[in-house]
Amino acid sequence: MSQVLVIEADQVLAENLKLALRRAGHKAIWHQDLQAAIESVDEDSPEVIVMDLITAGHSGIEFLYELRSYSEWQSLPVVLYSSLAPQELLGLDQALEDLDISAFHYKPKSTLAEVISSVNVLAVRA
Repeated sequence: MSQVLVIEADQVLAENLKLALRRAGHKAIWHQDLQAAIESVDEDSPEVIVMDLITAGHSGIEFLYELRSYSEWQSLPVVLYSSLAPQELLGLDQALEDLDISAFHYKPKSTLAEVISSVNVLAVRA
């Protein structure tokens, strides 16, 4: 069982994602607030993070830069499950590559099963 940190602004979507992760055998921790999420990474040591770039109060990109600034979290797998369309990310391509994003799923075109599949693959590697 892997520990997965979910960072999601929408409570209903977060609950569905947590349920799907638990059914897949993972322990899921959810935060809306990015400061609480950073603290959770430190305290809970997740093996994978699933997050949206659109978050309450702060930029998901800023969170990722802060996360990657700590040497112990530089290789922590991150799955983006975002409502930003791929064409909206064109200007962010290099930043996302620099931030070592492990997988990207566009919410309107991805199923929870696809997200869980990415988590399963990454959790095995962690």
